[in-house]
Amino acid sequence: MSKKIMWLLFLGSINIHPLYASQYPMVTDISVEVVNDNQAKYNFSQMLVEIGPSADTLPNRKNICFGHRHADLDGNDYAGCAGVSAPIRKNETIGQAARRLHAGLAGSKTSEFHQGRLNVTECIGYFAADSNQPKPYWSSWASAVYPAGSCVYVPPANNWCKLISPTLVLDHGTISLKEAEGHSAEDSLNVQCSSGTTMRLKLIGDLDYVPLTPEGKSYLTIDGKAPGSLFALPAGSSTLAVKDKLSNLTLGGVYYGSSILVIEPF
Repeated sequence: MSKKIMWLLFLGSINIHPLYASQYPMVTDISVEVVNDNQAKYNFSQMLVEIGPSADTLPNRKNICFGHRHADLDGNDYAGCAGVSAPIRKNETIGQAARRLHAGLAGSKTSEFHQGRLNVTECIGYFAADSNQPKPYWSSWASAVYPAGSCVYVPPANNWCKLISPTLVLDHGTISLKEAEGHSAEDSLNVQCSSGTTMRLKLIGDLDYVPLTPEGKSYLTIDGKAPGSLFALPAGSSTLAVKDKLSNLTLGGVYYGSSILVIEPF
């Protein structure tokens, strides 16, 4: 399943106290080219996304890496960190380290080569690992550190769903402060699948809301379900209703928020 980005933009008349949100580089629009039974090329785009305080933790690892969760032919999963990496500096957060790596060579990468098991649970992203050496010195994937949801799963090669309307706008217009709590807006998300399949739609960070700037939250539902739920979709096009409810708004003004919705195979 390929993954497309979904921007969520909230416009209204609420303003509150500042909230610090950190940017983190992530891949989007992953597609798979199968070379043979054990080799594949992953193509993708990259962008910086605000993911909040999960980017502000200290990783307690030696290296920041751009690579993938590598499913090796030996049956184990490793942190594939031998491509683009850099030492993590003293007191550097994982977000700071990842942005530094992204600003260099890593940010220009649009593909990743995989040689190992195919159509298994692999993901691509920026993560911290102790070893940046090739096999047999790889670190296990279980020891890799990264913000939840920031390593984006690779879709199966022959089964996919994609978002036909990657940009979603939930516009609340101008409302009074009294109306703000629980105020709802709605838009439609169009999804196309190559065959009938079950997939998971979730927000980065495994949240059920979009943090608003300068403060507040917008809780989402997708066809009445919370983000992270499973959806059984038929072959062809489907339309899902995306709604939100505003929460924790205290002062008048302008506010906004954005996030990324990803599709994961189940």
